[in-house]
Amino acid sequence: SADGLTLALLTNSDLFLFSDFKDDDFLNGNEEQLEFKHHSQKEGVCFEGTNSFLITDEDTGFGGNIYRLEL
Repeated sequence: SADGLTLALLTNSDLFLFSDFKDDDFLNGNEEQLEFKHHSQKEGVCFEGTNSFLITDEDTGFGGNIYRLEL
């Protein structure tokens, strides 16, 4: 995140958010897992403000989109 307090990790089926960590010890902080109901080849995630994200997926016959996820 822009303030350096949250780390986002993107997989094909989930977005993991890590917060309240010390230095670079992400796994000993808080972890939140958000499961997608849409399965595609996710490619990128970017914070858009404090509580929203832009997520892209690859065009593999379907997909090739940019999605906005708001928490």
